[in-house]
Amino acid sequence: MEENKNELMVPELSENTYLAPTGNLTIFKEDDIHFLQQNKQSIAKVYKHTWMWRTDAQKRSIISDYFYPTAHSKFHQAILEQKVQLDQALQLARGFEDQKLNMQIVEVQLEQMEKKIEEEKDPLEKRILQLELKKKEIAYSFMKYEIANTKTTMEYRMREVKGWQKIEDELIEVMRNNGMTEEQIWSKEAGEIYNNFFMFLNNYMGVKQSTDSAEVNNLTSLALHAIKEAIQAGIIKDLVPRASDAQKQIMKELGFGQLVEQFDKK
Repeated sequence: MEENKNELMVPELSENTYLAPTGNLTIFKEDDIHFLQQNKQSIAKVYKHTWMWRTDAQKRSIISDYFYPTAHSKFHQAILEQKVQLDQALQLARGFEDQKLNMQIVEVQLEQMEKKIEEEKDPLEKRILQLELKKKEIAYSFMKYEIANTKTTMEYRMREVKGWQKIEDELIEVMRNNGMTEEQIWSKEAGEIYNNFFMFLNNYMGVKQSTDSAEVNNLTSLALHAIKEAIQAGIIKDLVPRASDAQKQIMKELGFGQLVEQFDKK
């Protein structure tokens, strides 16, 4: 009969769970153990609240206007970030199931070893079994610690996945309001010329600080490519009015001053 996975015993997260291994580790001095036990509530909070990955503000900084100047480009970076986190969450979930099963196996092994110790008549053999039992108990205590960490890690993984979903929903609404179709929203190529125009002009601003001629050539060629792409696509007239003063100045420096004057609606 197939065992119900809900019957698998998983230790509840508690103040003692994170300190489970310390009871079997003699390297800790007595006053160290006393300190850990005395501060177990605070230590549990440290494990629970030490932030993994990114806060909402950090996520939004990743898709800042400088690197991702359009809602479309922000959206496609956001779904990439979310996919990575969700992939990792699924791997973590699988590992968690393995951890639960391994704990059950060790629990049975501990029972078997205790029974063997009771039945063993030879003092030396019994001593070896007792030492092996001690090793297994240490391993078991670490399993409790590891599974507690896995549960905490999953909370943060899913917080990241949900956080990116919130940002994606906001960006989808912006794009729909701008008249983009569902197909355009979900196609990375659909908004690439728009994004490249603003992004490569932003990147060109680093030319004046660079002392690397190869980098200067690269930044220049990308900025020129972005402008020419916009011209060929027939959207330069829509992009110039949205450009910042600094971006318009760059266009002038690169020889496109007439386009700025022609399409700038200020």
